[in-house]
Amino acid sequence: ESKIPLVGLINNAGIAYDAKLTDLTPEDECKWVVEVNLWGTRKVTNEFLPMLRKTKGRILIASSILGSASIPMADCYPQTKWALNNYGHLLRQQETALGTGVSVSILKIGAIRTSMQEKAAKKLSDITECERELEILEGNRLKQFWKSYCPTRIETLNYFKETASSIDVVVGPHVHALISPKPLTEYSFGIDSVVMMSFRNILPDRIFDKLLFLATDMVKHAPVF
Repeated sequence: ESKIPLVGLINNAGIAYDAKLTDLTPEDECKWVVEVNLWGTRKVTNEFLPMLRKTKGRILIASSILGSASIPMADCYPQTKWALNNYGHLLRQQETALGTGVSVSILKIGAIRTSMQEKAAKKLSDITECERELEILEGNRLKQFWKSYCPTRIETLNYFKETASSIDVVVGPHVHALISPKPLTEYSFGIDSVVMMSFRNILPDRIFDKLLFLATDMVKHAPVF
C-alpha cells in the first residue's frame, strides 16, 4: 500500500458503439459498453473508496450530456451514461449520510474533439454494414427509413465533430472539482452540452425530441415528418 495519500480519483475510461437501432445492436457489444462505462467506474471507485475516505477526497465521474439528453440511434452508450449519473448521485448521498467528507462530482461532457470521433467515422463509413442491417429489419416503413438514414450516419457524426469544443474546456471543471472548497455536484461543459441542457430543462419531451431531430438531420429520413 502506498504511503502517499490519495486525494482525488477521476473515472475517465469509456467506450462507445456505432449508431444503430436498439434491436440491431449485438447484445455482446452492448454488454461490453456497459461493462467498461458503468461497471468499470463502479469497480475502480470501490477499490479506492477506503483510501479517499481517509483523506476526505474527491471523486470525479466522467459522464456525458447524453446521460441527460440522449439522441436517436445512440443506443447503449447513453444508457450507460444515464446510469452513471444516477450512480454518482447515489454515491454522493451515501458518503454525505456516512459523514466521510468524500465529494462526488458528475462531469456532463459535451462533444470534445478527440480521436474517438475519428475512429467512429471510419467505422460508420462502411456502407456494407448498412446493407447487412437492412436485411435483418422487417416492415417496409422501417426498411425505408434505415435505407435512407444509415448511409448518412457519418454526416451526423461530422456535424457534432465540427461543432465540438476544444479539449481545453475540459481542464477548468476538472481542476475546480478537485481543489475548490465547494465543488459542484454536476458540471456541464462543451458548447452542445450547455445548449442541450438549457433546452432540456425547459421543453416538454416531445418538443425536445423534434429539436434533436432537426439538429441531427433526422427530419430528412424519419417517416413521421
